[in-house]
Amino acid sequence: MADYTDAKQVWDGLKTRYLGVDRVRMARLATLRRELEGLRMKEGESVDNFATKLTGLASKARSLRDLIEEKELVRRLLDSMPKSFLQIVASIEQWFELDSMLFDEAVGRLKAYEERIKGSDKGEDVHGGLLFAKKENEKRHVCEH
Repeated sequence: MADYTDAKQVWDGLKTRYLGVDRVRMARLATLRRELEGLRMKEGESVDNFATKLTGLASKARSLRDLIEEKELVRRLLDSMPKSFLQIVASIEQWFELDSMLFDEAVGRLKAYEERIKGSDKGEDVHGGLLFAKKENEKRHVCEH
C-alpha cells in the first residue's frame, strides 16, 4: 500500500485485500459448517464432552462473524446423539418446544438421562453378579452332597 501514489490505487488495493480475507473467512466457515454437520456423539462418550465440542465449533463460527442460533445448536445436539439416547431424544422432541429451548437446558436433560443410565447399569451389574454368586454356591452345595 505504501507504494501506491493515488487514492484509486489504495482503494483498489484495499478492496482486493479485503476480498481475499473475506474469501478465506467464508472458506473457513464452510469447513466449520461441514464439521458441525458431521459431528456425532460416540457410544460411551459423555454428554459434557460432546457438548463442549459442539460449543467449541459454534464459538469458532462466531469468531468468523457467523452466529449459530440456539435452536440450531439444540437441533444439532439432539440429532447427533447415539442410539442409546433415542428414547430421551424422542421424549424431548415430543414434549418440549425446541425452537425456544436453550442449549444448556437440552444438555442438562441429556446429562440427567445419562446419569440415570449409568445408575441402572451399575444396579444390573450388582444384581447380575449376586445372581451368579448364588448359582455358584448352589453348584458347590449340590456337588458336596
